[in-house]
Amino acid sequence: MVEDTQPEEITVEEESKPKQKKVVTKRKATTVKKESPSEPVSRSRGDNQTVISNIATLLITALVVGGAIYAWQRIAVKDDLENAEKNVTETKLSFEKKIADLKDKMKAVIDENDNLKQTSEELSGKLSNLLKGAVKEYENEDLGLSFTYPAALGVINLEVVDGQTGKMFVATFSENDEFMFGGATKDYAASGTPATSTLLLVQDWYIKSGMNKIEIAGAEAPITVKPLSVITASIGDVMILDSSCFTESDETNEESMAESYGLGQDVAAILSYDKPANGWNAMAFVNKNFARLSMEDFEAMMSTLDND
Repeated sequence: MVEDTQPEEITVEEESKPKQKKVVTKRKATTVKKESPSEPVSRSRGDNQTVISNIATLLITALVVGGAIYAWQRIAVKDDLENAEKNVTETKLSFEKKIADLKDKMKAVIDENDNLKQTSEELSGKLSNLLKGAVKEYENEDLGLSFTYPAALGVINLEVVDGQTGKMFVATFSENDEFMFGGATKDYAASGTPATSTLLLVQDWYIKSGMNKIEIAGAEAPITVKPLSVITASIGDVMILDSSCFTESDETNEESMAESYGLGQDVAAILSYDKPANGWNAMAFVNKNFARLSMEDFEAMMSTLDND
């Protein structure tokens, strides 16, 4: 650095009335330092280094703080994920347990229903057997007969109808409208519409020339039949008939003849009294449904016919 010293003169004028003097005061010279051309470059480099240092510090600080925040966030997210997974697992286990409990309860209900069903079937079977074994006894002095029948058929309802001459009757069962019996006296003549099944208007059954003959009210002549079987009861003989039992006439085959007398695919039993009772010589029993009254029960019932 070069020092440049230059004297500076300051002139002070003092006024005096008598005489003016000029006073010269010398002032110490001021030294002014001038920077050499290399000093600004040096200071500029120092400032740059300071700025770079500050920026580096800021970057390092930012990296440290950012890394800490990132690490904290990762830890927090990991904890949240672990808690979420734990909650999901617990919920899943709870749900699976509830499903398992429901399955157990359903199985218990199904087992109980199966047991109840089995018990019900057993009771139904026992009740069916009891009903099948249970019988009722019917007795009618006017008809001159009595018999036992399955109690499941219900109560017998008897209707006696007077004709122009004589009378006829029809009896039905309260619990089986497809099983009935009836007959007509020898002198019966209808005064109106005949009974639904004309076999129920049977008046007599006898054997002539080795042939079984039945007389039906309204028929022009006795009808020849070939019974499936004959049951001997206390009251008299009972023959079992179906549509094949009617013999063929000149113009009518067996099936159409059976249908004309209301038998069709049904089975009938014709009773012939050994001793006529109150004008009744015969009566017919017609069974239209063997699902409700089996052939076995039907024949067993016929065997109990009595006139006591």
